[in-house]
Amino acid sequence: MTSRGRGVAGFVGNAALNLAAIGGLICILLVAAAFLLNVTLVMFKTGSMAPTIPTGSLALVREIAAPEIRVGDVVTVSRTDALPITHRVTSVTSGPSAAERVITMKGDANLAADAHPYSVSTVRRVLGSLPGLARVVVWFSNPLVLGSLALGASALVTWAFWPRDDRGGPGGPSPLTGVGEGNVPPAERNPRRRASSGIRRRMAHVCAVALVGAALAVAGPVSAATAALTAYDAPPPDLTPDHPTEQVIVGGGLRLDVIGDQKQMHNLDPDGSVLWQVGVTANEADPGAVHVTLAGVGNAGLRLFSIVRSCPERFVGRDCRPGVTLEQPAAAVAIDGVERSIATLSATESRWFLFELWRHDTELSADDDTVSLALHAFGSSDSVSTASGRLSGLPRTGVDALAPMLYAVGAIGLGLLVAFGAGVRARARTPVPAPSRSRP
Repeated sequence: MTSRGRGVAGFVGNAALNLAAIGGLICILLVAAAFLLNVTLVMFKTGSMAPTIPTGSLALVREIAAPEIRVGDVVTVSRTDALPITHRVTSVTSGPSAAERVITMKGDANLAADAHPYSVSTVRRVLGSLPGLARVVVWFSNPLVLGSLALGASALVTWAFWPRDDRGGPGGPSPLTGVGEGNVPPAERNPRRRASSGIRRRMAHVCAVALVGAALAVAGPVSAATAALTAYDAPPPDLTPDHPTEQVIVGGGLRLDVIGDQKQMHNLDPDGSVLWQVGVTANEADPGAVHVTLAGVGNAGLRLFSIVRSCPERFVGRDCRPGVTLEQPAAAVAIDGVERSIATLSATESRWFLFELWRHDTELSADDDTVSLALHAFGSSDSVSTASGRLSGLPRTGVDALAPMLYAVGAIGLGLLVAFGAGVRARARTPVPAPSRSRP
């Protein structure tokens, strides 16, 4: 390679190392600012605060004392029995002590306020939010992305500590200066100055590599608490369907009208319940009863709960004009595939069943925590069935804080190991000069 090409390669390598070091320094400064100013990030994976803070937003929050809370503030409240909840303050009253307040809150997208007030001494006030940034955080938390960053950092470490000859000898030109043999700057022709310059460069490399490792270690665990996760024994406020779909299934003597929002069912918001409605119309030619059953299959880790109501007419929300009959109180949905009876109709009766579904959980569900409900209506001469589709919770977000640390240590260690091996090999291949003989 010509000295010009080597100079370009050295410039590119230095630029990459400097940029990575700057990124590491920014990460360290952000962590220090978060610690000193009591600011953190909250990632919204639910739509309870839409449209003010839509799903997928990343919000900056700052801890404040309870006496500073004002009605209208959007705050995050920490709880001992569940993950934090982020909603808008609707009222503030005096608490058990001068430093405490009792507040009530409500999500902007929720139809009703939170079930219970909160007694707090500190909260985290939302200072601002940017939509869509939560997806970036999730992307950086992906093991493939972290692995790629680790490989890049390892390559930089290897380059920084690769054995070289600053004089432009057999080891090649210094990637730091891009200077080839016979073109050594005058300032570095003195051996002492050259040695001092090499030490300074090596120390600069050590600092830069340390900052690269810091960037990799800090970038991973940026993911933060999500909004509004709690455990509900009674159903939380039902969410207004965004994209309801209707399906009609007609048999010989039975008809099913199925209404539900598949998007909400696929991402069960832990801050609200979803409604699945099935109308059963019987017109059996043969006299006899029509039986309606429900079976659940899937992963019990979703911890799906339900209330089953019925009405002679179609429901509007949770309401029905002729009157609502409670078929099943709030209870966990059995996930064993066994059909269980809901109701029995006459051969000419029509009835609508409303299934209110929610998660009874204080943790984000795993990606494979899914459930499907199957409703089966059958009489003496006909049988029809329908399924709810895939019911699943919000996937787990973030990464274990230990993982990025291991990536950082592994990247630096691998880079140093490769560079050390290259140095050993270079020294082994360097011929040992023969001792000079003095004349008698």
